[in-house]
Amino acid sequence: MDSRPAIPTMPPHRAAFRARREGLVRKLATCITVLTAAIAILFVAAAAVVITIT
Repeated sequence: MDSRPAIPTMPPHRAAFRARREGLVRKLATCITVLTAAIAILFVAAAAVVITIT
């Protein structure tokens, strides 16, 4: 009887590609979060200026 691992081994190039892809997704998510926060801060600042002027 041939015993095989329950989880098949992944070739090194596939593992490296997956790690790189996960890193890129993480960076993209961080950039989107920072951009959204910056837009929110600018919106609040613009609203404060409008309220102050009127």
